Amino acid sequence: ADDYVTTSGAVVPGRSEELWDSMDYVLQVSSNAGEDWWSVERCADSVSAKPECDASGTRCHCAVEALDAAATYSFRVLAGGAGGWSEPSEMVSQTKPPGGSSLNAGAIAATVMAIIAALALFCAAVFFYQRRQPPPPPPPVFKPMHDQQAMLRSPY
Repeated sequence: ADDYVTTSGAVVPGRSEELWDSMDYVLQVSSNAGEDWWSVERCADSVSAKPECDASGTRCHCAVEALDAAATYSFRVLAGGAGGWSEPSEMVSQTKPPGGSSLNAGAIAATVMAIIAALALFCAAVFFYQRRQPPPPPPPVFKPMHDQQAMLRSPY
């Protein structure tokens, strides 16, 4: 931003006279080099869904989710206040690196925990299967003697 000269003649470097009148900011995204624009409805890292700014109002941030990997996106910002909306900022283009995860940290943590739980259940099942008691031995087999009388008569 250009230096701002106050009504008393003091120079304020890096400030704009409209800075303090800005009440809201809108981040717009384009996937076709600025031919069509859409406004980001919710910043992923914001409590209020809008871009969040520091106390001086000179630095704002907004994380945008659900962008396709290896695609180039263009971004611009509009500032609004009591006097209406500003002209869009200069367009900035950025390519999302391929192979990036489209899952947020919570989803990744939940997936890892589910895998660990499934592995623990499998290990517990194998452990208890190996520790089970063997079946009791079969009962003794009795062979009936057909000729008990002959055995009693035998001298041996």
